[in-house]
Amino acid sequence: MWGLVEVFGNVFQDIAALQKIELLPWEWYGLAATDKSAAYKETDLVDQLASISSSADHGAIEALRRLVAIDERLRVPPEKLREIAETDLAFFTAN
Repeated sequence: MWGLVEVFGNVFQDIAALQKIELLPWEWYGLAATDKSAAYKETDLVDQLASISSSADHGAIEALRRLVAIDERLRVPPEKLREIAETDLAFFTAN
């Protein structure tokens, strides 16, 4: 993928990381995983998320928490969180 959708994917990776959730580079979610036409309508939101990501200070993290609380597209899907937990558990119990 190229273009704005790639930017969305990177921003969503950063947003997940700021929530202390590590994803693989290809594990996009939310607007980054939607079709391009829907994503292009949300450039203001993505700009806001990019600003939060680039600041990453206390105020930015609080702003991110508020946004995630009201917009489910910004949350890492529960099935992905379960998959991460299961993988981590398998890794740590095997070692």
